[in-house]
Amino acid sequence: MRLQNVLLCIYARCNGPTGVQDMLTNKMKRLVRHIARQGRHCGVRQDYLAEREALVTRIRERQEDGYVYLVSGGRDCDGVQWEGMKTLVKAVPRQIEQRMDVALEWADGPMHFSILSPTDGEEVRYTSRDLGMEAFENGHNHVIYV
Repeated sequence: MRLQNVLLCIYARCNGPTGVQDMLTNKMKRLVRHIARQGRHCGVRQDYLAEREALVTRIRERQEDGYVYLVSGGRDCDGVQWEGMKTLVKAVPRQIEQRMDVALEWADGPMHFSILSPTDGEEVRYTSRDLGMEAFENGHNHVIYV
C-alpha cells in the first residue's frame, strides 16, 4: 500500500466518529490533512500526462514498420528473477499500456519494462535465476541477495 493511501485512510479516520482520532495529536492531524490535500508525499507529485508523453516519444523513436518490442523483467514471490521476456506489439501507446497493466496486475513482485525497436529486440535473450536456490546452495538460505 502506498504511503499516500495510508495517509488518506488515517485522514478519513481522523474525521470519522470513532477510530484513531483520540490517538493522534492535533499537530499530527494537521500534518496528515495537509499531505492528503496536497495529494503527494515527500514533495514528489506523479505527472501522468508527462509519463504518457514520454512513452509516446519512446514508441515513435523505436518503432519500425509499426511494431516495437515490449521487454520485461522482474522477480516473483519465490525469488526467481527473470530478464528479457519480450513481446512484439503494435506501436500503439494504448495497446502497450494495456499489456503493461495486465502484466503488473498479476505480478508477484517488482517488474520493469523497456521498449525496443524490432532490430534491437531480436538480440535480447531470455534469462532467469532462482535466487532462493542460489542462497540455499551458498549457505545463507535465510536471506536472498539481489
